[in-house]
Order: sequence, then structure tokens, then C-alpha cells
Amino acid sequence: MDEDNREESSKEVSKKRTRGPTICKKFKKRILNQNLDCTISFDDLGNPIGDMRRDFRTYVGSVVRFQVDINVESWDVVNDGLKDAIWDDIKNRWKLDDSNKKNVLERAGKQWRDFKDVKLRSLRK
Repeated sequence: MDEDNREESSKEVSKKRTRGPTICKKFKKRILNQNLDCTISFDDLGNPIGDMRRDFRTYVGSVVRFQVDINVESWDVVNDGLKDAIWDDIKNRWKLDDSNKKNVLERAGKQWRDFKDVKLRSLRK
């Protein structure tokens, strides 16, 4: 009987819990519960500023990672329709002017490239 218990416990130990994708559950819950004002401003260089800048960056990164396939060769190859869908998703969550579209999509492209780079490096190891 002791051997059976050891086998069962070793099976349980071998299951390793890994991190899943960032989907901003806490951020979405905070917005719904507290009716947060999701207004974001940008500085002269196009970087987000204000109290919500970190949440904004995280949200943009999670949206672009979810919607753009890692097998796409470069951000320039991404379909304009998909870029518009990403913009619409971000714009629906955040109060943004259409004048911010270029800055937001540039940030999305940078975050996607960074994500792809990290993923490919880990696969090459």
C-alpha cells in the first residue's frame, strides 16, 4: 500500500504549474467594479503618461499578443484590417482620439516584436 501512495504522490508532484498568458483579468475586474476612468494621455514622444500608463501598456501588449500570430514575419506584414481590429479593441476599452491611432499601433508593434523575440529565443535554447 505504501508503494501505491508513493506512486500517486509522485504523479501529483510531476504536474508543474506554469504561467498562462496575460489577459488583464484584474484590470478588467477593476474597471467593472470601480467604474474607472480609462483616459490616457501621451507625451511629445508618443509615450503614455498618467496613473494608468502601466495598465495601458499591459492591455495593449495582451491584445496584440492574442490577436497577431507569432509566425507572421514582421509587423509590417500584418494585415491593415487586423491592425484596425486591434485599434478598435483598445479604443473600446480606453478613451482615445483617432489622432492617437498611429502612436498606439506603433506601441503595439513594438510590444509584439518584443514578445516574438523572447518567445523565439526561448524556443532556440
